[in-house]
Amino acid sequence: MIKKVFQNVINQMDIFLNSPVGVINREGFVLASNSAELSEEEYAGFLASCSACMEIAECRGYSLCGIGKGSKAEYLIYVRGIDADAKRTCMMLAVSLSNICQFYDEKYDRTTFVKNIISDNTLPLDVRQRARELHIDYEQRRIVFIVKVLQAGDVAALDIFLEMFPQHNHNFVFSMDDSTIVFVTDIEAGTQEAELEALAQTIIDNLNSEAMLNVMVGISTPAETLSELAPSYKEAQVALEVGRVFDGDKYILSYKSLGIGRLIYHLPTRLCELFLHEVLTKKDFDALDEEIITTIYEFFKNDLNVSETARQLYIHRNTLVYRLDKVLKTIGLDLRKFDDAVVFKVAMMVNQYLIANPIKI
Repeated sequence: MIKKVFQNVINQMDIFLNSPVGVINREGFVLASNSAELSEEEYAGFLASCSACMEIAECRGYSLCGIGKGSKAEYLIYVRGIDADAKRTCMMLAVSLSNICQFYDEKYDRTTFVKNIISDNTLPLDVRQRARELHIDYEQRRIVFIVKVLQAGDVAALDIFLEMFPQHNHNFVFSMDDSTIVFVTDIEAGTQEAELEALAQTIIDNLNSEAMLNVMVGISTPAETLSELAPSYKEAQVALEVGRVFDGDKYILSYKSLGIGRLIYHLPTRLCELFLHEVLTKKDFDALDEEIITTIYEFFKNDLNVSETARQLYIHRNTLVYRLDKVLKTIGLDLRKFDDAVVFKVAMMVNQYLIANPIKI
């Protein structure tokens, strides 16, 4: 991988080098060198002293220079000495290795590697080996967020995202298209759904305040290994698609919380049409006016509690009973009975699903 390429370059240039040189990544791993490794304290000092790309810095008697794709260094080159020759050598290595990074980016970049996993462009048998070579923990628990931009803004959402979550071994941020950003991040074993939704809300708030962007966020279930990122990505996609159909007023949609909507989404369209035809006809739906529909939704929202529903709608209890009786006469279902209420609720969702005509993933 990239460390072998770096090492080959240094080996070829070693005859012209008068000082110990090396390359480390942002996590402090030595990728290539022509001398014995330094101490962890020295590496930590290097990382703290140099963060910008193609700028010479000094630390503990060494010349340093960062290289990478953006403004922040992904790799750090060090050369012992702070005189003009050492700095010249450091810059020459930076230019050479930076060009190599760009040339091999598609093959060796960590973020590209993760993007290829979720896109099913990497063979399962290769994932563990390549993760080891890129120093990515294969068995770390991760979650996938898909951020869907609903409208164009003046500032690119990806740039803001990278400021919020800098690229490193625990965060992977990349775009799938002009309106879709994928964010893969590590989570602890005990992380609750509420914590993930809070993070999603932070993303929404930042993109809205920084660039006036309206976005929706889809959240997957945890992926226990790198190989499971592909199905997790599809879960986040389903969360956005199902949420668009059944929860159009929500901006944070979790696959784990989709409920019956997720089941309906995975059913064949023909089966949904047959079920709807058996339970309700279009004539039945048309016979229910807006007032009755609003009453039904509120009744379901309050767990079939007649008194609480009447209070929420600011109507007399008998008025609510009259409306429910009207529903019974119209469609033959008594919504005060749990079984009938479930059938009608599913039928309403199936009808909503068929009208939306979502693109299945």
